[in-house]
Amino acid sequence: MSNCHMTIGKVIRRLRIERGLTQSELAERLNMTSQAVSKWENETSCPDISQIVPIASVFGVSTDQLFERGGSDGEEAERLLEGASALIVTHDAAGVYAAWSELQEGLKRFPSNIRMLMQSIEWGICLAYPENGVYYLPERAEEICRETERQAGVIISSAENTTDILRAHMIAALLNAANGEFRLAGKHAANFPWRADMTSPCINAYIEHWRGDSVREGEYLEFDLHMHLEAMLDGLTMLGKTYMERSRYDDASKCFEAALGVIECFFGAEAAAPALHSRESGDIHELLAECFIARGEREEALSELERMADYDLGTKLSFGGEKLTAPFFRDDGYNWYPKREPSRIARELLEKLNSPGVSGLSGDSRFEELKNRAEKLG
Repeated sequence: MSNCHMTIGKVIRRLRIERGLTQSELAERLNMTSQAVSKWENETSCPDISQIVPIASVFGVSTDQLFERGGSDGEEAERLLEGASALIVTHDAAGVYAAWSELQEGLKRFPSNIRMLMQSIEWGICLAYPENGVYYLPERAEEICRETERQAGVIISSAENTTDILRAHMIAALLNAANGEFRLAGKHAANFPWRADMTSPCINAYIEHWRGDSVREGEYLEFDLHMHLEAMLDGLTMLGKTYMERSRYDDASKCFEAALGVIECFFGAEAAAPALHSRESGDIHELLAECFIARGEREEALSELERMADYDLGTKLSFGGEKLTAPFFRDDGYNWYPKREPSRIARELLEKLNSPGVSGLSGDSRFEELKNRAEKLG
């Protein structure tokens, strides 16, 4: 059996799943038996040359795309992806939606391109996940969520890279949960390993250990530690928020203080810690201030917000591209101090200061001064 036969079976399966067809439904449209379609997809036989045009017609693709010539990994697909990315001229929902919409047009031509699909679901969760702040697009969220779930299914069924498959499961689980589809979210979540050390960097570190390459082993371990650090900070922040929802503000404060302590533990020797206090589920300083307010400790809340503003309006503006001095993450290749636009920093700070959780401080001179500092920068 030739390589093109091997390829066309995989492509037929990808296109069938993407269009929501069963093997029987595809067979009916082609006036074939479902057993014949099954054999194509299992690569035990291949379509006759006379069937190529009808198959392409059913899927709405060119015959070249069935054989993946100039298709999923072609230069044209890359140009379409780059063109879509170039449309993000503003870092908000409008910019990301323009790029996402353009990419949907590109996927009509290259529906099985994994790289394009992966980028599409990344932009999809950016727009359709309610906790994504300025990137959330509520008026389009349901539509984008449905399309992202479908595209995640294509990736899961046809991608060869385990990381892509797990990321697709993760995005689908989060979006389904946010939209109340808990059964579907649970099915996706069930595909994840339960061991924290079952990661690619960890396994590669073992490989380099036995290879005797301590430099590469260290790089993998630094990256793995970085991922565990992010997970710990997310876990502590989310746990603190669950305590806040139950009015257990003392317990919540301990979680947020522990998270800030973890950051201090790793980065206390740096000129300034990276902006790790800003998590997807909220700024840890702001959440801690909310706990102080709930306990009637206004002065402590104001001091915490001042620390947050001092960092945002100082460190984020002053640092950009600096290297770490501590050994934990020095060689993992990550940009711990990305350069940020002043207007964006000011906008994000104002959003935090205008959140309902700290609105009880409105009118206080110290609180209003913080807002004035952000407004002047913006």
